[in-house]
Amino acid sequence: MSQAEPYGELVRQYLALRDSQPGVLLLFRIGSFYEVFFDDAELLARELGLKLSERPSGGGGPPVPQCGFGHHALDDFLQRLLARGYRVAIGEEGADTGDPVRRRAIVRTLTPGTVTDPALLREDRPTYLVALVAAAADRVGLAWTDVAAGEFRAGEFGPEDAAAELQRLDPAEVLVPADHPAPAALVAGRRVTGVPATDAARRALRGGYPDADLVDLPLAAGAADLIARYLAALQGDAAPPLDVPTVAAGGDGLRLDAGTQRHLELVETEHGRAYAGSLRAACWRPSTAPRRRWGAACCAPGSCARSPTRARSPCASASSGRSSPTPRCGPP
Repeated sequence: MSQAEPYGELVRQYLALRDSQPGVLLLFRIGSFYEVFFDDAELLARELGLKLSERPSGGGGPPVPQCGFGHHALDDFLQRLLARGYRVAIGEEGADTGDPVRRRAIVRTLTPGTVTDPALLREDRPTYLVALVAAAADRVGLAWTDVAAGEFRAGEFGPEDAAAELQRLDPAEVLVPADHPAPAALVAGRRVTGVPATDAARRALRGGYPDADLVDLPLAAGAADLIARYLAALQGDAAPPLDVPTVAAGGDGLRLDAGTQRHLELVETEHGRAYAGSLRAACWRPSTAPRRRWGAACCAPGSCARSPTRARSPCASASSGRSSPTPRCGPP
């Protein structure tokens, strides 16, 4: 290696993987530890309360900032990072081929709205990924999925109804396309992920869900296509299967505006947004995490559809290895 090279092979590998996924925090496996370098090391140390140190650059450059933790603590730290809204990639070591430095590759990328691992899911509510397309002043296209459960719905709403839906869903992540900025009032205080412009051909939606009947709802179809594209880009062939997206409309059930939902404290307290102290916490105490998530969705206004729809029960979901979807009626 030339002395003019500022970094050695290990640090160059890290930079190549990090730069392949902009905006994502890379956890880079080195032996029994996950390490982060440069500015992201300072971020990790600050967010997780870990010690910030340095490691040799391996080249002609100065030492680089470093922060890390033992591999056994991965799930705990992943939960904390995702809860703070960070998108995280896991870079694992390959087999020992005799080279001085093992090759590494990103084996999975997690975002707040695409978690499926039961160890990382919240126990008290579903984890929703929402896409929002606001192409007109009085209409908003929304699509949402609980990836772990497979539920996938889409619809078009007026601004007030869209705000009420977002309040009900309490999404972990909101996708907003570059060509249709979301109204500030709708996404204030929410974790927003910018994604490329909408695809007029809806290729991801048509390819993955040819039976989806959203032809008369172009904004909803655009939002559903954003979700399909986002999951394909993140997870490729490993993306878990979702139900064919079904239409959600204002007449599906009782709907309360966002302010009323907050004041009634149905599934969380108005101040602090805590589950403890909510109406549901006082009334229903199921014994398993899937049933708690199921109940949180069931208590939300608008979740009880008037028309019969297929819904997997928490028991069936547990036996199949998937989380429970949003219910359509009362407790099991």
